Amino acid sequence: MTAPRVARDPKRLERLWRDRPQFAPQGGPAEATSAGPLTITGMRAWRIKEPASGRRYTVVRLETRGGVAGYGEGGPVKGIDLADARPRVLGRRAVENEYFRHIFAASPAIEAAVSNACLDILSRHGKAPLYQFLGGPTRFKARVLASPEGLEPAAFKAPLERALKQGMGLAHSLGRLPKFADWSEARKRDETMLTEWQIYRMFDGRKGAWSTFQFLVRERLVADGTGVAADGSIG
Repeated sequence: MTAPRVARDPKRLERLWRDRPQFAPQGGPAEATSAGPLTITGMRAWRIKEPASGRRYTVVRLETRGGVAGYGEGGPVKGIDLADARPRVLGRRAVENEYFRHIFAASPAIEAAVSNACLDILSRHGKAPLYQFLGGPTRFKARVLASPEGLEPAAFKAPLERALKQGMGLAHSLGRLPKFADWSEARKRDETMLTEWQIYRMFDGRKGAWSTFQFLVRERLVADGTGVAADGSIG
């Protein structure tokens, strides 16, 4: 005996996916106003200039009817453009990314700030970190480079001196000038040494960064009374 076929509900998928960004309905403002807790009810913006570098950018804060706020950052924007953007954003839902991408196509900085703020709202609304909301982490470790010893120009001499002293010591233990791979192996045994990438970045603007470092180590060894042959061996 065949089971009776259940009639499909055409509105089922719409209800299931209505709050998903990629399936959100892109209706008019009247429809968006009645959308519920994700409706945007407030927008504030700050035009910021970094005192040291002089870089300018814009920070946007969006608030929703449900009490969730999100922040987004974009490039520099004129005040009149921000004033024009506000009525276009209010009353829309935070899931309407494609709508914002379309109306702010001529102003990528505003589009970036508003879209990032919407993503922040959606992740907070879902009570999940943003990286999880976007699909999870792509990596669990990443190499980062910290500021050497300070921000003043004179402070950059300190790590270079430290690197040269460590380079001289490693050269004596190897019997030759250290190569990039030698430094990596040595640091596995002594984590107090600077990383090979920290040294490389000290000369990043030059062609042959590690060769430049080897030349400076050679000069220090010679000044210290140690002979260095043309092939880099010392004795």
